[in-house]
Amino acid sequence: LGFLISLLFAFRSHAQDYLGNRISWLMIWSHVALVQNWIPKQAMTVDGPLWSIAVECQIYLFFPILVLLRHRLGRWVTLALWFILVQALARATHDGGYVGMLFIFAIGMLGADLAFRPASRPWLLPGIVLSTVVIFFTYNWHRTLAESLIGMATALLMAYLVQVRTSVGNRILGWKPLAWVGTFSYS
Repeated sequence: LGFLISLLFAFRSHAQDYLGNRISWLMIWSHVALVQNWIPKQAMTVDGPLWSIAVECQIYLFFPILVLLRHRLGRWVTLALWFILVQALARATHDGGYVGMLFIFAIGMLGADLAFRPASRPWLLPGIVLSTVVIFFTYNWHRTLAESLIGMATALLMAYLVQVRTSVGNRILGWKPLAWVGTFSYS
């Protein structure tokens, strides 16, 4: 449907998307296979936000593997292996658009796991601080690593807020109008 809309509204002297990129077989194939985010020049073609649909589909496919690894190898080994795999994929695709989001999803899984493990509570604040400090040293050097650290700090913060119900952050995020917005905002 996206290609048809592109053809109808962006056709000039040749078939092109909204940015003026020529529609090619690689563009069509990468979008149909939902891997355009693995090909740097295809990530933002046809319709820019479609990269997020590709990542979401990949997350659905990889989720059962991550759960299986988590149960067999533990949370930290799974996270380390997943980081290595996603980094290898990012390198193979020349840091293809948004491949690092696959790792950030695994970090979110870790945060959800830690949120309901009281034994993790003493490590959450130091983890938040360490992640936040390292972000500043890595952002200009390695964007994907910095984005992963932002994900880690956020996941640890959310786990902390779940465990410490009396915290100011928990009260703010639990405020009825804000919680109501959260019931429909993702959908």
